[in-house]
Amino acid sequence: MEEIVSLTPEETALILSDFASVYAEREKIRDLEDSLKDEPDARILLAGARVELGSVSDKEIVWWDGREGYEMKKIANPRQYVDMRDDFAKTKEFIASSLDKGRLYYGTSYWNQDGETNPAEYISWMYRYCGHAGFKMNVEQAVIDLLEEELGRQFDQYDLEKGMELALEERAKYAYVQAGADDMFENEDLRGAVLRSQLDHNVPERELAFRDYFVAELGETERPITREEFVEGFAGPKEELEKSYDTGKPAKQYKRIHPKETSPEFKKAYEEFMLERQARAKAVESFQPQFDRLVGLLDIVMHVGTKDNGFVKSRDVLEEKAREGFMADAPNFSYHFTGANVYNSLLLALSAVGDTSLHDFWLERIEKDPIAQIPARIHAYFSQYASKKERKAHIPDVIARLQKRIPELDTSVRVSKGIFIDDENILENIVSQMTYHCYPRTFSFFDKKRGTFDVLLRKEISPQGYDFTLCRHTSEGKRTIRARYDLATKSIDAAESVSSTIKAYLDNGYPIPNGLTITSLQVREIQGMTKYVSAEDKGWHDGMYEGIIGMNHSMFPFIYDPIGKNVLLAPPLETACLFFGKKDAFKTRRLREKLKEKIPSEQFVPLEELSEKVDGLIAEKKKQGFLGDSLYALQGRLDDSLSEYIVSVIDSRRRI
Repeated sequence: MEEIVSLTPEETALILSDFASVYAEREKIRDLEDSLKDEPDARILLAGARVELGSVSDKEIVWWDGREGYEMKKIANPRQYVDMRDDFAKTKEFIASSLDKGRLYYGTSYWNQDGETNPAEYISWMYRYCGHAGFKMNVEQAVIDLLEEELGRQFDQYDLEKGMELALEERAKYAYVQAGADDMFENEDLRGAVLRSQLDHNVPERELAFRDYFVAELGETERPITREEFVEGFAGPKEELEKSYDTGKPAKQYKRIHPKETSPEFKKAYEEFMLERQARAKAVESFQPQFDRLVGLLDIVMHVGTKDNGFVKSRDVLEEKAREGFMADAPNFSYHFTGANVYNSLLLALSAVGDTSLHDFWLERIEKDPIAQIPARIHAYFSQYASKKERKAHIPDVIARLQKRIPELDTSVRVSKGIFIDDENILENIVSQMTYHCYPRTFSFFDKKRGTFDVLLRKEISPQGYDFTLCRHTSEGKRTIRARYDLATKSIDAAESVSSTIKAYLDNGYPIPNGLTITSLQVREIQGMTKYVSAEDKGWHDGMYEGIIGMNHSMFPFIYDPIGKNVLLAPPLETACLFFGKKDAFKTRRLREKLKEKIPSEQFVPLEELSEKVDGLIAEKKKQGFLGDSLYALQGRLDDSLSEYIVSVIDSRRRI
């Protein structure tokens, strides 16, 4: 780093002193990495923790690793800090000029090396790790002053007419923009067309009517793929594709829409819809830059503001603007990989420094704000209160607001997570927020029909079943419910209905002692022929059972004698056969690959003996550098005491 070379020994010592917490944390992680050099899964987690520091090392100096442009130049260097450390005016100017750049693209044009740097995160990093009180106070006051300036000035208006002019110019200039429905959806099914048109997730209200029209019109033209479409649309030799089509599977599996068959009215409506969407995007491009500084300031308060530091002085101006709905109708901004909304950013900053005087305000926002923002409002609401006990007392208020919106909240929206796009169920996110803020880590379930929020307080495991103690929250208050689930009868004994909650809990698997869970199970009765175990040994006979059992997602073939209640297990299947997902709950979980050959009977052993084999496999995997293998969770945990619990679960499942 050229910037480090420019530091004098005295300045280097200053950096090392002011940012001692970074170096202490780095050295702590390094020491742990060295001590866990034979534990690759742990080491990768520690490496991740080091990255969480937001920093990289160069000789003795550690500094924030923000990048910019195709050359991946660093935006941050220690010299910046040294120059402004004790100068308020320079600190304020640095913050303002840095944030005015917006969020910066960096990369090498390859998607997996691209990213985005937010200067607000750099300023937050310096504030978080700096031990010099004077600099921290300057940052706090500079951000507050700049916030008041930004929130007090007039902004240019959003100009959709100008956006339309720019969109029409682009349409006339570029052929790809001129493409209509016929061109866009060639070789697509209806789902693909919806995805390509970005009409699948979190569609603005103004686009809902067109989405319904779009699905109805194109849906009428969807039909099974033809031989010609299959051969032309898939890679591979023509003869092989034709043979594949003749099996009948492609026609069952694939569909195609035919946009050319849609009405002229639909084609015109689609063209106008896309033009209007493009005009809005162009208008946002011109409207957005004036808010870069403001959004960055709000990001800083959100990242490092608390009720106990100097950023709390921003509360009044943030609350005033929040209550008046400042920029509540402003469009969403799009950066390179992330997005922002001024009003939402304002509320996120306010939630960091707010107090209980905002109780009613947050409840109103929970009731009225766009669904994608409700998890953040839940977070803000519960963050007002210092203790989990206080937060629990206010769960009924939240449930009362949520009940009015459950149908719209129980949906998935597309969210950006770094360079990845993911689908997220809003209601599930809300339940996670409520659980996180009000309870230690535990299982919870929200019953959409009853409007009840159940939280697991305790469970007791026995070979016969489970005894649950649940706290049930409703809009009226809370109460304790005790329930028993009987494995043999699959029945629930409780004073009131908790069947949905317990079913959801057991969908994750059947807990057994030693912190283990039976995560999947396939069991079949042996009748003449075996499927998994080699049957040369006449000891395996009709009436016995065989199958594959998953323990913490590691798969073990087993044989089971229901008369003697004896279960024997073989060593685990290879990673390629491990649990990789579920569909329609526990009973339909499947292996990724079928067994290619039966397992010799001598490989099936009691749990005590299997434990030694598993621990040996784990040691070998770690030696070879396998990371995060599911088998690691079983180390030292398998013993004969688990047999009766495994037998109970097998008995329960074989009676289905």
